[in-house]
Amino acid sequence: LCRCIATGIHRRVNSTTSTTRSRFKTFGWIALFVVAALIAVLLAGVYFALKPNNFTPLLLERIGRATGLEITAKGRTEINWRGTPYIVLRDVEAHAVGERTALLTAARIKIAMPWVTLKSRGQTLVVDRVELDAPVLDLAAFRRWQDARPKTTSQIPEFKHGISVKRGQVVGQG
Repeated sequence: LCRCIATGIHRRVNSTTSTTRSRFKTFGWIALFVVAALIAVLLAGVYFALKPNNFTPLLLERIGRATGLEITAKGRTEINWRGTPYIVLRDVEAHAVGERTALLTAARIKIAMPWVTLKSRGQTLVVDRVELDAPVLDLAAFRRWQDARPKTTSQIPEFKHGISVKRGQVVGQG
């Protein structure tokens, strides 16, 4: 009799333990699936956010807000995140806010910045290289924009590998 009672209790304890283990196993698999799904959604979001068609308008809007310019790039954009990150913009126009005359147009602009600049969010101003193809600077529009800017003691970026200008023009007198 004692053996039967002990065996029955032992079976109930084992079945309760195995049911608890089964629940934890199921919960573990569900938790793992949820975490994997969240990581996949996050990676997909980063991938789509960093595609040139999605990233470029955001970047130009932020640069425009910081400089008081309306900047557009109508051509194909390239972005490279490996090594020294760079962006290539084509058919670029920069207008002072409210101005019709572009103070700068360029067939192509390539800006390469080291990771230290990107990670510091502009606190460290180092530019690896800037390339301008067929830029046209309207001196009168540039001066109007510059005169409208608040006086600042901002530092000028350090250019590690210089600036390249091909077929550039300055329009106006000054």
